Amino acid sequence: MNVRLNIAPALLLTAAVLAGPALAGEPQEKPIPTLAPVHPELAPPVRQRVFRGYQADQLLALETGVRARDVRMIQNTLQSHANFRTRAEQKIGKRFAQALGEERYTTWANGRPIRLYSPEVINAANRMAGLAPEPSATEARVAIAP
Repeated sequence: MNVRLNIAPALLLTAAVLAGPALAGEPQEKPIPTLAPVHPELAPPVRQRVFRGYQADQLLALETGVRARDVRMIQNTLQSHANFRTRAEQKIGKRFAQALGEERYTTWANGRPIRLYSPEVINAANRMAGLAPEPSATEARVAIAP
């Protein structure tokens, strides 16, 4: 019996709270939020393609001159915060870092995408995407995301 006596006032209070602005007679308009403008320098270029996985490994191998499996070995070693196991792996890692450059290597090692500009890489990326080779391959860009 006490439950019924407590439910009725609770329902009336809920109805009054929800219908309050409608009963007041004053329409309350909420301001429409304005969206911030998109900065064109932050938007990705239209002609940029992003590759991941094995295709990214192949493109990085083409850019740096190491094998695709070595690119994957370097990436796995960096992701697990481990050291290279052999001196040969250290040499491959060092050659890969020198070929990419310090800034792009650090960016890639931290898990962020990098851009590749080599015309050979762009033509290979177009073949992977099933597109015809572009006449101005230097304008296009290819992004590699780990």
